[in-house]
Amino acid sequence: MIALREAGFSYTKNSNKSKVFLVSAADLVDERVKKLTASPLYHADELETSLMLFLAFSLVKMDKAVKESPNVPKYLIKTTGRPWMKSSVLGDATKASYEKGEKIFNLLVDNLVQIVKDFQTH
Repeated sequence: MIALREAGFSYTKNSNKSKVFLVSAADLVDERVKKLTASPLYHADELETSLMLFLAFSLVKMDKAVKESPNVPKYLIKTTGRPWMKSSVLGDATKASYEKGEKIFNLLVDNLVQIVKDFQTH
């Protein structure tokens, strides 16, 4: 995201006719989305696994879903979490479901549509 922000800043600095907006998936998550999950939002967790169950069900192997909350030093700047992790999951993928993924997806799309409408007023 930092690199994208820098590129957008550089582009707009040299162009007075264009506007660049940067929206990440995290920007689409609101309280309604958070209420659909029982665990905090991290990576490869309940939310992301539910989304994948909805978007690409055949690619998800729920028999391999795990719950992992590695004890990573809080303020350590790191390039990898491998020393503290057994899997790539940060959270509880075992609570994911197709139905939850569908609800989350629809809320994220609604939030993105609202953001685009907001852009139009700028």
